[in-house]
Amino acid sequence: MNKILTVILFFFSSSLFSQIELGYQGLIPIHIINFEDPSKEVVIDTTNQQNNWVIGSTNKTFFGQANSLPNAIMTDSVNSYSPNNHSYFDLGFRAWDNSGFPFNMYIQFDHKYETDSLIDGGFITVSYDTGQTWVNVINDSSCVSCYSWPFINSENLYTFNDSLKNGNFGFSGTSDWKTTTFQWIWMLPVAKEIYSDTMIVRFNFISDSIQTNKDGWIIDNINVGFVDLGSSIQEINNQLKVELYPNLTNQYFNYKMEDNDKLESLFITDVKGQIIYSEKNPNKENRIDVSKYPSGIYFVKFSSETRQSISRIVVY
Repeated sequence: MNKILTVILFFFSSSLFSQIELGYQGLIPIHIINFEDPSKEVVIDTTNQQNNWVIGSTNKTFFGQANSLPNAIMTDSVNSYSPNNHSYFDLGFRAWDNSGFPFNMYIQFDHKYETDSLIDGGFITVSYDTGQTWVNVINDSSCVSCYSWPFINSENLYTFNDSLKNGNFGFSGTSDWKTTTFQWIWMLPVAKEIYSDTMIVRFNFISDSIQTNKDGWIIDNINVGFVDLGSSIQEINNQLKVELYPNLTNQYFNYKMEDNDKLESLFITDVKGQIIYSEKNPNKENRIDVSKYPSGIYFVKFSSETRQSISRIVVY
């Protein structure tokens, strides 16, 4: 279920699809999918007998080899993509609450393609309701601080001039290996915050009825991660006011809630979204030992009956 807080600040810019927010530490990968090892995040549509997507190595004329040897995901590893085709594979994530994507997320991948220009090709859609509805990422209006609000931040994504046979905007024609990045910014101070249970990103490939013996689309090295825009979201309107220090520690951190609310829960999660510490009805002020945790980034979530706060800590 989606919960959308009131928008207090809209962020506009005149440039289209050309800027990526790097935050304080650049793009921080959480999932790296290079197709050499099985990945539970990648799900190929096996219900479609005409599905073209396969994982493996290839020596097709245009594809050549994977960008990082030996494997990639592609529209058939031996034959040209088939006519009258609509194939897809999904990336599925728990993208918000208790997850590794704290309000600001990106997807980046290497790819090349050979298709009939403006007819056959690939496009990317996203669903926030477990696949009931889909929107092309280029039309996704959920991004709070995208540089061409309400459209998504991106580099080397297709544009509104790149239409395929079904009217979707997508990749088509001929391209050498390139890296595409797109990004959602769901949190900014005094902006808004969005929650959802799951997120599915779908890579679609479509073709018309004419066989032109082209290779299609090959994708490698999918990185999924987040952007650090600060150590906490305390500045957001209507959030719990919790002081947490130090943010960089190898022993413990202290916290102190400055509101009159009663704390109902405290969770600490790692960047993969796994809960490593939980406490019901915690004290409003305490010290938490983190000395046994592996080095890395963690997120501390405080919740009352109506409000919450999430802060980042780094254990070294």
